[in-house]
Amino acid sequence: MKNIITIVSIIFLVKSFNSFAQVCEGESLNNSRITGIAPFCSDSGITFCNSLADGSTDAAKSAVSGPYYSCLETQPYPSWFFIRIAEPGSLELEIKQTDLNGLPIDVDFIIWGPYTDIQIENIRGGDYSLLDDLVKGCSYSSNAVEELIVDDVKNDEYYVILITNFRGRAGVISMKSLEDEYDETGFAKTDCSIISSTLGPDRKISNGTEIILDATPANGTAVRYKWFLNTGTGFNEISGETREILSIQDDTSGTYKVEVTDNTGNSGSDEVEINFFPDPVAHHIDDILYCDQDGDGFHTFDLQSLATPSILNTQDPNQFEVVYYTSIEDANANISGNALPYHYTNPNSFGSQNIFARIHNKNAPTMSFDISEFKIDVISKPQVTQPTDYIACDDSISGSDTDGIFDSFDLSSKDAEILGSLSSGNYTVSYYTTLMGAQIGSTTEVIDKSIPYTNTVSNNQTIYVRVENQSDSSCSTVSDPSSSNFKPFKLVINSPPTVLENVRLTQCETDAILMTTVDLTSMEASISMNHTNESFQYYPTQNDAENNTNIIANPSNYSASNGDVIWVRTITNNQCYKVSSIYISIDQANNIAYTNEFYECDDFLDINGNDTPESNSNTDGITNFNLSSVVSEVKSFFPVTSRSNISVLVFENKT
Repeated sequence: MKNIITIVSIIFLVKSFNSFAQVCEGESLNNSRITGIAPFCSDSGITFCNSLADGSTDAAKSAVSGPYYSCLETQPYPSWFFIRIAEPGSLELEIKQTDLNGLPIDVDFIIWGPYTDIQIENIRGGDYSLLDDLVKGCSYSSNAVEELIVDDVKNDEYYVILITNFRGRAGVISMKSLEDEYDETGFAKTDCSIISSTLGPDRKISNGTEIILDATPANGTAVRYKWFLNTGTGFNEISGETREILSIQDDTSGTYKVEVTDNTGNSGSDEVEINFFPDPVAHHIDDILYCDQDGDGFHTFDLQSLATPSILNTQDPNQFEVVYYTSIEDANANISGNALPYHYTNPNSFGSQNIFARIHNKNAPTMSFDISEFKIDVISKPQVTQPTDYIACDDSISGSDTDGIFDSFDLSSKDAEILGSLSSGNYTVSYYTTLMGAQIGSTTEVIDKSIPYTNTVSNNQTIYVRVENQSDSSCSTVSDPSSSNFKPFKLVINSPPTVLENVRLTQCETDAILMTTVDLTSMEASISMNHTNESFQYYPTQNDAENNTNIIANPSNYSASNGDVIWVRTITNNQCYKVSSIYISIDQANNIAYTNEFYECDDFLDINGNDTPESNSNTDGITNFNLSSVVSEVKSFFPVTSRSNISVLVFENKT
C-alpha cells in the first residue's frame, strides 16, 4: 500500500465580532516544537500569534531539553524559526511582542548558526546536539522589543531562531528586517523561497510515496488549471492534468508548477520542488572481532572500511551515508554530536560494545533511514603455558616393548597444563603432527585427542599445539620451535628393563614345616643384569605389582613358605618397570651320621697350593685334601630316587 501525503493550503478566515472577545490577528504557525520549525523571510516579515493565542491544544510550555540555550535561563512558550541567507551582509531583525490588547510583553530570543540544509533537517529530526555553542546572539532582557544582529552572514547559510514568551501571556509577535528603518546598505537578505505557498513547502519523499498537490485557491473561483514539470530541462506541460488536484505516483523528481486562472481572467502560479529518494537498507553485518596482540585490550576499529561496505552492500556510497552510534536512541534521532568517529577505539579493555549503524540518504537524512546493529569486541590472544614433554614407557601392544611405539597417549590430559589460568570454556587446545598444520589449523593433520594416540615416530615425536579463542578461531597461539615462550613438546617413549621373568629362590630348613625367613633382594642380580642401575619393589600378588599396592615393606627379611610366589617390579631410572616373579623353594635338610675322617701327609705347599721353598715347610700342618668322595658318600644315606635332587655342600665349620 502506498503512503499518501497531502500537501494543501486552504485558509480559513475566522473573525469574531463579539466586542468582549480578544482575537489574535496574526498567523497561526504551530511552531512551538522544534519538529515544527517554521521558515522565515525577512523581506516580508511576519506577524504571528504566540503559542498561547494561536489556538493550539498541544503547544509546548517550554523548549525541549538538549540544546545549549546560553543566556536564556528559561525558555517558556517557544516559537522556532529557521532562515536561509540569500545575500550576504549584516543580518538585523526587530522582534516585538504585544498582548491581544496591544500592550507590550517581554520577549526573548537566541540565534544559532551557521548550518547547512542537511543540518537543518537533522535539527528538525531531533538532533539537538547541533544547537550547541554556535550561538550568534542571545537576549534575556525584559524588553518588549529586541534587535537581533549577526554580522557577516554568507550566502546559503542557515540559522535557527528561538523566540520565547517570558510572561506567559497570549499575544502577537512580529519579526521583520531593520533595513527599512535605516538609510544604509550592507544588510543581508534572506531567501523567501523557503516560505510555503499554495502548493506547500519543498519536499523530500521516499520512493513509492504518493504525493497529492492541491492548487485550490484560498479566495476566488478558479476556472482553469494547468500543471507543468521541470526535471532539469525546463518546464513541460503535464498532459491531461487540468484539475486542481495533481497526484504524483511515479517517483518523478523535479519542480512542479501550477497555473491557475479565475473567473475574472486573473491568473497566478506556484511552484514546489519534489524530490524522491530510494529508501536505504542497512544490510546485516557480522560482529567485528579483533585479536589483541599486545595484551592491553584496546583497539582502534576502522568502521569505514570494516563495516560500511557490508552495510551499504550495492547501494551507492555517493548517495547514502552510514553513521555509527553507541545507542539506538541516538541512531534513531541522528544526533550527530554523538556520532562515532570512523576510527573508533573501544572504551573498555577487552570489552564488547554494541554499535548501531544508521544509513540514510545524504541529501535527505531525516526522510528515511534504516539501522543495523553489530558488536565490536577485542578478544585476547591466548597467553599459554609451556607444556612439559609427555613421557611414557614402551609396551608390547604393538608387538614389542622395545620398538619405541606407545598406543595410549592421552593428549587431552595436557590441555589443563597448557591453558594454565585460561578457561577451557573460552579456549580450545588442539594438537598437530606438523608446524604448518598447527599454523593453518589443518583438518588433515590435527590429532583426535578424544581417543588414545599412537605415536608415528618411534622413541621421540614432536607434537605441535594450537590454542584458539573460541570467539574467533584465527585468534590463536601456536607452539613454534623458534619461539622463546611457547615451543612444541615431545612424546618420549622409554624402554622398560630387561628382566628374567621367573627366578627361583631355594633355601633349606631343618624342620618339616618348610617355613623360613628369606632375603628377596638376594635375587636382584638374577632378575636383571643391570640391577645396580635399577630399583626393585616386591609384592605378594601379581595384581598388587601391576597396581602398585600392598608393597612388601622389608623384602630382605621376608617370612616365606615353600611354594610362595613373590612379584617384583624392576624400575629403571626413567621410571619404566617390568613385572617378574620369584618362586620360593624351601626344602628340609636332615642331620645324618657321617663321621668319616681324612688323612694326608704334610707337604711343602702353602695354603694357596704354591710351592715356595723359602717359606714352605713340611711341618706347617697345611696340605691339600681331596673331598670329592664326600658327595657320593653323603648321598648314599638317601634313597636312590631322590639322590639327583640333593645337593651336597661342604663347609669348614658348622657356623
